[in-house]
Amino acid sequence: MSATRRASKGGALRQEKFASSVELRGDYLLGNLVAKRCSVLRDPILRKLAWMIQDLSTRAGLFTHPTCNQFPSWSLPVEAGDNATGLDRLCIEMLKRGGQIQGATQIRTVKDFLLRFALDPAFDCAVQAQAILPGAFNILLEIHTDLTIAPMARVAATSTQKAIFDMLDFGLACRGLTLAEGTYRVGKSFSSQAWVQSRIGEARYVQLGSAKDDESFYRHLSKALGLAASSCRRTHEMRSRIEGMLREQQIMLVIDEAQYILSQAVQPREVPQRLSWILTSLVNYGVPVALIASRDFTRLVENMKRKLPLFGWEPFYGRLRLRIDLPDALSENDLIAVARTLAPEADEATVLLLAGLAMKKTGFISTIEAAASRARFLANKAGQALAFEHVESAVCEIDPAYRKAAPGGRPADYSRRSGGITAERPQTHFNRTGQPKAEALVLSRS
Repeated sequence: MSATRRASKGGALRQEKFASSVELRGDYLLGNLVAKRCSVLRDPILRKLAWMIQDLSTRAGLFTHPTCNQFPSWSLPVEAGDNATGLDRLCIEMLKRGGQIQGATQIRTVKDFLLRFALDPAFDCAVQAQAILPGAFNILLEIHTDLTIAPMARVAATSTQKAIFDMLDFGLACRGLTLAEGTYRVGKSFSSQAWVQSRIGEARYVQLGSAKDDESFYRHLSKALGLAASSCRRTHEMRSRIEGMLREQQIMLVIDEAQYILSQAVQPREVPQRLSWILTSLVNYGVPVALIASRDFTRLVENMKRKLPLFGWEPFYGRLRLRIDLPDALSENDLIAVARTLAPEADEATVLLLAGLAMKKTGFISTIEAAASRARFLANKAGQALAFEHVESAVCEIDPAYRKAAPGGRPADYSRRSGGITAERPQTHFNRTGQPKAEALVLSRS
């Protein structure tokens, strides 16, 4: 090592030395190397398992998924105090299901098996699996099945969820370009993330940011796919690796906040290069791509049509297999289903209270999320189980009109009609025990 790169012994403490610590080095499998391995696998089940191993290796965080940020990094139950992540988490789960000791030596042995399974083109997984852990291959299949089922328990059956799932299923089947547009806070991102989580080994999700430069765009994609995405990587390097991985394996790419693919300028001065790259470098090679966008997508397209008349949009519309418009509002049944999913331990009165609040507010699902999380915080702080009183306290904090209303009355602006349903404060109230109680919001049909 060069003397200029080595710190002298006993010298002054330098904070940058810790950035190269072993504990901070990512041990995830690079997607382009796993793609080479999968290119010689003819069995689609083996390819799914290899991509599942690579996907799980990127989940080094303790809490949330690195890209699907509304889901945990590991969706299956774990024992209290178990903080293992990435491939270590998968190794422990395999040893537990195989009835083996979950020691450091056993974890290293199983991890070596998983690495060779996902990387070595000459590796015979059927033979080696039995030698490493009896029934290892079947255990991997069971874990894959459980990981695809677990996220669905957190998804409410709303109109948005059904539309998103149907579009993504179709896009994966036809291996083409699809587009879903809708307003904010109706569950687009959550439904998309849930679908990707239920298709582990077949699809990847990426949520774009508002950065205008291409480097940030391709770095977002690289991180979602598990490719090298450090700050020293240049744009063309990341782009070529993305193309190589997706073209070779045709894994579906679900791009959320897709309006940021287009120029956000009022006076755009160049053609949409990112969109052109998706069409010519991915879709033309059979890579299924789904765009989840707000209504701004159509507005930006119309603006570019006016400002850049020489650029033709025929290639985009010609490759678009399906385009859907998501509902602008959620129905009564949708909101009740969301409330039941976010607060499964709540009784019927509490569920109606959460749904009624969401009908009045413009945040829809986010309003229920805020009220449910605040109520659960208040319940935990008091050392109690979630109850109607905790949710009511949260609603009072969120909606001043509810808090200030007289027990027997209703503020004039506290009713909102949506599909024949009115969220209102009646003169007769009740609590979870069935006793009369003031300030309880319910739903009534007009």
